Amino acid sequence: MDRLPPPLPHRLPWWCSPAGLALGFQIPVILVVAWAGTQGDAGGVLTIRAVRFLDARSLGIAVGMLLVLAAAAAIGSQLRLRAAPAPNAGADAGAGWNSAAATVGLIAVFAYGVWFRDYFFNPALMWGILTGAYEPSREDIELTPGLTSLANFAPVFFSIYAYRLLAVQRALPIALHALAAVLLLLTLFRVYAWSERLALIENTMPLALALALAAMRSRQRLVRGLALAGPYAAIPVVLLLFGVAESSRSWASDTYHGKYGFWSFMAGRLASYYYTSLNNGAGLLATTDWPTWRLEHVGAWLHHLPGLGPRFSALIGVDEYTLTEFFVRHADPEFNSPSGVFAVLLDLGWVGGVIYMATWGLVAGLMHRAYRDGHLVGVLANPLFFIAAFELFRYPYLGESRAFTWVMGMALAALVAREAGRPRWRSRVTTRETA
Repeated sequence: MDRLPPPLPHRLPWWCSPAGLALGFQIPVILVVAWAGTQGDAGGVLTIRAVRFLDARSLGIAVGMLLVLAAAAAIGSQLRLRAAPAPNAGADAGAGWNSAAATVGLIAVFAYGVWFRDYFFNPALMWGILTGAYEPSREDIELTPGLTSLANFAPVFFSIYAYRLLAVQRALPIALHALAAVLLLLTLFRVYAWSERLALIENTMPLALALALAAMRSRQRLVRGLALAGPYAAIPVVLLLFGVAESSRSWASDTYHGKYGFWSFMAGRLASYYYTSLNNGAGLLATTDWPTWRLEHVGAWLHHLPGLGPRFSALIGVDEYTLTEFFVRHADPEFNSPSGVFAVLLDLGWVGGVIYMATWGLVAGLMHRAYRDGHLVGVLANPLFFIAAFELFRYPYLGESRAFTWVMGMALAALVAREAGRPRWRSRVTTRETA
């Protein structure tokens, strides 16, 4: 794969590696969230509306799965991809990366235009949205299967853009800066109109990783200290963003408003989401004959393929999802995440689940190393695996349709970068000399 010259001995904070994230953040957070669940409802701030299944055994399973991932990731990070071929070095490689970013970025803009066309081409309606006079709902927005999902090419664009701009500090064309601004505005509109906070995380996480890499080269101790603190330093920011999203819903209701402090309420609400996700996963294992081999979670994208998804579901024997019955009988449909550490076991069983986590960790560790070394494949894939690790508390992100679309965008970007980065002038000279 292409690599930007010269070889980059990048140093990343501990939490940027999948092994460091699992050992230094995910496992401690799981233990804290599980402990919070044993303290009752914490005066009403922690909301748990489900039968409690998360016990010492299920907690041990979750920690064990993360340890498998961490061990495999530690091995993967010691491996290195083959160095990039010499013809792909220099300015040609940079041009290829720029072309790849522009291609996937423009496709994402087009997909957004199709997705929200009823708003973008109606100035009066857009003005009402921007001024708060009208609040759109998902029911009012028409989807075009197979096309609107291409908006998830945007994280691929930001992966290349952020790395080149912040990590290797290359001068980029003005057109790429303009494209980045447009995609960021479209993402914010998507978060508001579609109520999808995850889209903002997907498009800003590549920026965060590149910033962390740049921060480790800073001469200011405060900057390096914040980079090393990483997810722990970001907790207040996460609570604030989460609170802004919740302020118009739960916080504004008579049930909570005026009864609890803002920060305590938001911390309890966020802990409720993660505790309930873990509890749901433990409950699925406790109430279901598993493994189901339905691939409802690790292969969810297969069930949602346009045209082919229903046929695959019928072939594999999925007429009603396992989650549906579980939520009706034991839990709350409002908190409907199955937790990735348990959903993997539900689909694949002990042997399959361990192999899945080990394979995931090995590839994630390899992509982390490739990111540090400046390989295009690492720049494209490392943010995907990083987000998947963060979302593992809630569900197996890699099995979702949005992750599949991200992979499609990665493949297209790699192809464009390879073709556009070829030194074509050398080929023409060689041909003339041969003639």
